[in-house]
Amino acid sequence: MEKINLKDFISVQDDEQIKKELFLEVKKDPIIFQRMLDIGLNEGDIFSNIAKISEYQEDYHYCQNCPGLDNCHKKNPHLELTLSYENGELVREFSPCKIIRENIDKNKNYLYRDFDEDILDSNIDFYEERRNVINAFSKVIILNKNSWFYLYGPINSGKSFLAAHLAKTYIAKTNREVAFIDAINRIKELADLYFEDREKFDREFNSLTKISLLIIDNFGSEYHSDFIRDTILYPLLYQRYKNNKTTIFVSDFALKDLNLLYASKTRDGYLKSRQFVDLIKGKVQEFNLETILFK
Repeated sequence: MEKINLKDFISVQDDEQIKKELFLEVKKDPIIFQRMLDIGLNEGDIFSNIAKISEYQEDYHYCQNCPGLDNCHKKNPHLELTLSYENGELVREFSPCKIIRENIDKNKNYLYRDFDEDILDSNIDFYEERRNVINAFSKVIILNKNSWFYLYGPINSGKSFLAAHLAKTYIAKTNREVAFIDAINRIKELADLYFEDREKFDREFNSLTKISLLIIDNFGSEYHSDFIRDTILYPLLYQRYKNNKTTIFVSDFALKDLNLLYASKTRDGYLKSRQFVDLIKGKVQEFNLETILFK
């Protein structure tokens, strides 16, 4: 006769007791219990799979009281556990959590998004100057027109914040792609690519010429050279001008300052500079946001 191991017996008994306690916790949880019934389980199935279901219950309630991405201390951070019942088996699956999915959705229409993520959830104060820009831009969307806007003002006048709001509005209304680029960094990147990887340069450059809405933040604050003006900026803007693509400039400098800003010492450079500035001036609506700073 086989000898009974008392430890194994006690272990089995304890295990059954734990399963009963977990089952009662699930049954007292109307949301989780109903979800299990909805996917096709009965009470016997729930008891048989109580370990998986209890794990799902803990995961679900942790996410319902989400502490934020930076403070997520789950065993599988930023992932959401789901259960499905297939061919008599309870299957566990992990997928990106709700906040991750929302962030993906927020960014899916941006080719580039050179502004902080918290701006995506920020509200804007509708000062008169901002209202004028927003109203003009709304007409562009409603009439499906393609216009150029030039927003300028001193640092802290909120012009970049306003441009980010226009980008969000454009995506929400049209579901088209937007590139919001910081000229200080992106133009330098393009200039470097021109010499280091011409194929990648052509790919990035062509994307910017064709995208539905291009917003160039810190325009005029990028590094200046005849090469950048004549090989990158002018061809980029000329292609957008020719293809009638909506473009927004955000700058610390007024339009009247551009001639001096992009001037060149040589006669040839001077003529190309004037050609470049005239291209912009002939297309844009200019908006001065300076007074917002003092409100």
